[in-house]
Amino acid sequence: MSKILGTFGDSFTIPIVSSVTPNEGPLGGGQNITITGTGFISVSNVTVGGATATNVSVVNSTLALWGQSINTSGSSFNSVAIAGTKSVAGSAGSNGLWYSSDSGETWSRSNKQNDFFYSVSISSDGEKAVAGSGSGTGLWYSSNSGQTWTNTKQGGYFSSVAIAGTKAIAGSAGSNGLWYSSNSGQTWIQSINTSGSSFNSVAISSDGEKAVAGSYSGTGLWYSSNSGQTWTNTKPGGDFYSVAISSDGKKAVAGSYSNAGLWYSSDSGQTWIQSTKQNDFFYSVAISSDGEKAVAGSDSNGLWYSSDSGQTWRQTNKTNDSFNSVAISSDGEKAVAGSYSDTGLWYSSDSGQTWRQTNKTNDSFSSVAISSDGEKAVAGSGSDTGLWYSPVPVITATTSQGLTTGSASVVVTTPGGTNAPNTLYTYLAAPTVSSVSPDAGPLGGGQNITITGTGFTALSSVTVGGATATRFSVIGATSISATTPVGLTAGYASVVVTTLGGTNAPNTLYTYLAAPTVSSVSPDAGPLGGGQNITITGTGFTGVSNVTVGGATTTSFSVIGATGISATTPVGLTAGYASVVVTTPGGTNAPNTLYTYVAAPTVSSVTPNAGPLGGRQNITITGTGFTGVSSVTIGGVSATGVQLLGATQISATTPAGETGTASVVVTALGGTSNTNVVYTYGATIVVTFNTDKGSSFTTQGVT
Repeated sequence: MSKILGTFGDSFTIPIVSSVTPNEGPLGGGQNITITGTGFISVSNVTVGGATATNVSVVNSTLALWGQSINTSGSSFNSVAIAGTKSVAGSAGSNGLWYSSDSGETWSRSNKQNDFFYSVSISSDGEKAVAGSGSGTGLWYSSNSGQTWTNTKQGGYFSSVAIAGTKAIAGSAGSNGLWYSSNSGQTWIQSINTSGSSFNSVAISSDGEKAVAGSYSGTGLWYSSNSGQTWTNTKPGGDFYSVAISSDGKKAVAGSYSNAGLWYSSDSGQTWIQSTKQNDFFYSVAISSDGEKAVAGSDSNGLWYSSDSGQTWRQTNKTNDSFNSVAISSDGEKAVAGSYSDTGLWYSSDSGQTWRQTNKTNDSFSSVAISSDGEKAVAGSGSDTGLWYSPVPVITATTSQGLTTGSASVVVTTPGGTNAPNTLYTYLAAPTVSSVSPDAGPLGGGQNITITGTGFTALSSVTVGGATATRFSVIGATSISATTPVGLTAGYASVVVTTLGGTNAPNTLYTYLAAPTVSSVSPDAGPLGGGQNITITGTGFTGVSNVTVGGATTTSFSVIGATGISATTPVGLTAGYASVVVTTPGGTNAPNTLYTYVAAPTVSSVTPNAGPLGGRQNITITGTGFTGVSSVTIGGVSATGVQLLGATQISATTPAGETGTASVVVTALGGTSNTNVVYTYGATIVVTFNTDKGSSFTTQGVT
C-alpha cells in the first residue's frame, strides 16, 4: 500500500473502500450509510456518485468487523500479541518478525525479515517483546515494541514464550526444556530439571513470579514460583497444548492434547484437577485477569466456556470446527477465536457463552490476541492471507441527492489521496404507482388488491390511506399483491409503496367504501313462499352485488339509487323475522329484523258449515295465519262483510253459491290457504229452538 508523507513527516496511506452498508438507497439521498475500508485517517471528504455526503464521521466498529491489514497478504502467521496500540507477529513462513503501532491496522517488517517464528509475546506496556524461532535460531528480544530485534539466545527451537515486565520464560520445541530471563529477554538461562522435554505452551503471572508450562513430550504440567528459574512437575504424564494463568497467578487452566480434556488449578499450578470436561483434545485455552472466566478451543468440537475458574465447562452454541487459538479480555467479557477449519474468525460479548461469526467467514487462523480492555484484536492467518485486525474504523455518512440512478462510486479523500473508483453503492429511483385493482373496497379492510407501477425492488412497506397493509408480497419489479388494512375514513385513499429508493407520490387510486345500511323495508312482511316485491331504503347502495332476505338470495333486485333497492323476496327458510342484507364493495350492513316472513293461512272449520244457495249467511271461519287478511272466497266467490276477529278467526257473510261443497279460501299476508270442503251449499241442516215446554227439533231442507 502506498504512503504519502505529510508536511511534518506524518505518514498517510491512500484509503481503500471495501464495502458500503446498505449498498443501495434513494436517488433523493438522505440515507445513512457505513463505509468500511482502510486508511480512514484525517478524512476530508466523502462523495457518493460525485455528490458530497453529509454528516461524515470516522468511528470504530465492533469485534464483529475485521479488516485485512496492509502489506501482509501472502504470509501466514503462527503467533500474534497485542498491548494497547502496539502489536507484534511471528511469520509462519520465512518473513520474520513484524510490528504495528496502530493496533494492527498497518504492519511493518522489523529488521528480522527472514526466518519463521513459533511464538511471540509483548509486555503490558507494549515496549518489550520476545520471540521464539521455529527454524533453529533461538530466542529474540526487542526493546522498542518490535521494530528491531536482537538474537539473545542463539540456537534452538522455541514453541512458546511469555513476558511480564522484566521477567520472561520460554518453552523449547525440541528437547531443551524451559528457559527464563530476568531482564526482559536480553539474556536467557536454561531452567533446572527440564532438559529432554519439549513445551508447547507457557504462561506467566502479571508480576512475573508464578508460571505454568505444558509439555508436549508426555511429561504433563509444570509449575514455577520463582519466575521460571526452577520448575516442578505437578501433573506428570500427558500432552498439553495450551496453558493460561490469571494475573495474580493463583488460577490456571490447561488443555490436554491426549484426549484428557480440560484441567484447572487453584493454587498457581501446584496441583491440577481434571475438570468436568474429561475427554477431547484442546488446542487453546485463555483465562480472565481475575481467573474466573475462561474459554477453550477444541480440536473438533468447537468452543467451550467456564465461569468458575475452569472447574466446570460447557459447550457453547459453536459445537463443531477446530479452533487453534482463543483469547479473552482482562475482565473476561469479550473473547475472540480463530478457526483452523476455514470458518474464519469468531467473537463473543458474554464471556464466551455464545459466539458469533464475524464478517471474516472463511480462511483458517493460527493465532488471535485481544487487548486487555477487549477493544482491539489481531489475528494471524494460517493460509497466507496475512494479518487481520478489529475493530475496523468505519465512516458513517448521509447520502446527498444522487445525480442519476444506477451504480455510484463511493470515494473517500484523506491527506493520503483518494480511493479507486468503485460500484459499491446504487442509487434507486423512487417507486411509482399507476393503478390499483380493484380500486375500491370495504372500510373494514381485508380486501386483496394488486398494485401496478415501477421500482418495486427492495420493498419495505405498503400503506393504504396511511395504514399499513396487513400483508404484501412483490410479484415482480412492477407488481405487488397486498391486503388492505382497516381504513381510517371512507373516501379516497393514497396507496404508497416504500422501497430503498423512497416512496411514490400521493394518489387517489383507491377508495374506501363505507358498509351499506338498511333502514326500512316496504312492505315489511310477506309470504313465506316469497315472490313479494319490496323496496329497501338505506345508504351506500353503490356497486350492489347481492341482496338476501333471511339468508336467501332475492330472485331479482335493481338499484334505484344510492339509497334505494327494489327486490323480489325469495322463498323464506322459516316464518318470523328475516334480516335484509345488502352486499357492496363496502361490505354488508348489520343484521336486522326489518322484514317478517308470514306463513300461509290455514282454514280448519267453518260454523255453520252449510247454508242456503242464496247466501247471506253469517259464518265464522277458524284457522291460523289470518293476520293481514285481504279476502275470503267461498266456492270461488268473494264473501262480504269480512272481519278479522283475531289471528285465528274471521267472520264473513256467504255469497250465493251452487249446490254442493265449497272451498273456503282465506288470503292474508302469508298467501292463500289450501282448498278444502269445509262448507256446503243447499245441505240439510238441523235447527234447534226452545219453547216453554222444552226443546223441539225440526229437520228442514235448505234450498
